[in-house]
Amino acid sequence: MSSRPNVLWICTDQQFEGAMNCTGNSSVETPAIDSLATNGVRFPNIYCTYPLCTPSRASILTGRLPSTVGVEGNGDSIDDAYRDQELGRLFDDAGYDCAYAGK
Repeated sequence: MSSRPNVLWICTDQQFEGAMNCTGNSSVETPAIDSLATNGVRFPNIYCTYPLCTPSRASILTGRLPSTVGVEGNGDSIDDAYRDQELGRLFDDAGYDCAYAGK
């Protein structure tokens, strides 16, 4: 059996940190995400690199600014020169079985 940890990355869209009960917001009930936050890893000091969804996600997936990877609009794609540096590719190269799901 592999000694590598399992990794599940969940990224919600248009949700700021304060929209979860586990961050101190008692006005909302978010039991599922609270459980994941309690039993996993939460990154409370992450910042958005761009005000649009696709460029921001491109930044998260490559670790580079959206302008560097050529994604400055929601219809743009990551420049082919950076495809081998995407998070999923790095996990795949490390022997993980990877899948993307969602939008």
